[in-house]
Amino acid sequence: MPASNSSTIEFQTVKAGSNAFGVPKPAEVLARTKVEWEAVWKSMESTTVPRPPAPEIDFGKTAVVVVFAGEKPTGGYKLEVRSVTRSADGKKLIVEVLEKSPGKGAIVTQAFTSPYQAIGVPAGDFVLEVKRSRE
Repeated sequence: MPASNSSTIEFQTVKAGSNAFGVPKPAEVLARTKVEWEAVWKSMESTTVPRPPAPEIDFGKTAVVVVFAGEKPTGGYKLEVRSVTRSADGKKLIVEVLEKSPGKGAIVTQAFTSPYQAIGVPAGDFVLEVKRSRE
């Protein structure tokens, strides 16, 4: 739930997937430039051959937040950005992420996965804060 006096920010998913093997541990990245975006895109698409070009982003209007779950032992894991808010003082962009695990006894792919989600948010001068919860 957003902190009091914070404002809700609209966001759009740019890309989500489960094979970001270039990022083995949980992480978050804020891309404010084309160079930063292309670098993180390589991690997101590390197993895709040939690698598709990164989606075009207007960095004058949009920044991209990418949240990585890190490597998981099987399929069935997922990341879901639940909300994005700006702190009351405008200095923080707070991204709330739900990390979902496969249920007990679930039938899942027996292969390593590495879930991620990239979202577009309004560009601005802010510090990124990611709050993770598990389900």
